[in-house]
Amino acid sequence: MKKLWHKIWGWVKPYLTPKMLPILLSVWVFTNGIWYIIAFVPLDFIPSWLFNGAKGYIAFLWTPLGVEKPVIIAVSLVIYKLIYKESFKEVKNESRNKR
Repeated sequence: MKKLWHKIWGWVKPYLTPKMLPILLSVWVFTNGIWYIIAFVPLDFIPSWLFNGAKGYIAFLWTPLGVEKPVIIAVSLVIYKLIYKESFKEVKNESRNKR
């Protein structure tokens, strides 16, 4: 289990940088946050079909088949590479290699 955790952490750690978190947040807001606003903020100019469609989309996001998280990460990586001209590298755990 510990080996699996280190592998997952090595994959996730490059995304948890101060430069990447605002990009992840903004991509999430543009892809999902707008639908939460449409579904749960009472705005008079939103038609009922859009209101109901937004609730259906949110229900889909919470199912195991909702693939929005990998899509958000992929779009964030593309935007990160366009802005900073850098690529992510998997973090190798040095303490494991010294044993």
